[in-house]
Amino acid sequence: MPYAWISPSRLRLRGLLVAIAAVVLAASATSAQALPYAPALFGRDFPDPTVIRSANAWYAYATSTAWEPRNHLFPVLRSTDLRHWSFVSDAFVKIPPWTDGHWWGPGALEVRGLTYLYYSAQTSGHGEHCLALAISRKPQGPFRDRGPIICASPGSAGYIDPSPFIDVDGSAYLFFATDFPVHTIDVIPLHRDLFHPAGPPIELMGVSQPWQEGLSARTVEGPSVVTRGGLYYLFYSAGSYSVDYRMGYAVAASVRGPYSDSPLNPILQGGALIAPGGGSVFAGPIGELLAFSAWQGPAGYGRGGRRTLRIAPLGWNRTAVSVHNG
Repeated sequence: MPYAWISPSRLRLRGLLVAIAAVVLAASATSAQALPYAPALFGRDFPDPTVIRSANAWYAYATSTAWEPRNHLFPVLRSTDLRHWSFVSDAFVKIPPWTDGHWWGPGALEVRGLTYLYYSAQTSGHGEHCLALAISRKPQGPFRDRGPIICASPGSAGYIDPSPFIDVDGSAYLFFATDFPVHTIDVIPLHRDLFHPAGPPIELMGVSQPWQEGLSARTVEGPSVVTRGGLYYLFYSAGSYSVDYRMGYAVAASVRGPYSDSPLNPILQGGALIAPGGGSVFAGPIGELLAFSAWQGPAGYGRGGRRTLRIAPLGWNRTAVSVHNG
């Protein structure tokens, strides 16, 4: 289905005067400029970061990495100022028995005094990707696994990159990506227990724009949703995370879509940084921030590189994208 951009005039007609303005590494495909306020914040590999605030600190969670101890999954960092981050724990110190690999793209949520950690993993012996949930009374864990929420769709490798979202009316949703061979971004409503699906998956978008097709990957993944001014902004990544990762966003008047891709995409792409992406939006002290990773090392997976944690502010403007210089 087509994804036409919602024009500023249409926004004004609805009385919605807000259009997204996101921090970018390139204002367009032809004018890449590195921004000085997105340095590496943690020296080790920290892919697909998601950040939540708990009490007086922020906690960041990432895809499992080779530097963690054996059988430990999803490193957890802590910061009190968003600049200095330290490793505090692993979400899991034992691999759940239902899975044997591909522990990717966690998404976190704190509600009712509990931390909910959604993640994707490969089932033991079958190789399909499932979305799962673990819960802890502390943001640093340890987390108790609840098991899979939903597994592979017919004809695909399954589901990855879960991102929980609580709407303004209190209803809960889990955004995610369908992985290989056809890549899409989807959402399922959740029951009040934040675990059981309250309906079937809803496909929101697929690979339909030229900017989404990277040199070595044709994908859309890593969704993260925020609502503002009555609209829903779906941030996501495209391309290859070790070569030409980049980010864009789409907009909808309803959490369930339809979502319209912005003509300003990609809003985050390589310049001085290699393959920035895998980002998620979270609340900072005075506004929304984007946590993402960028590749350091020789381009290409398996060549000794790593993805390092970065954070940059999102800006909101009435009519167009603007670049914030810190």
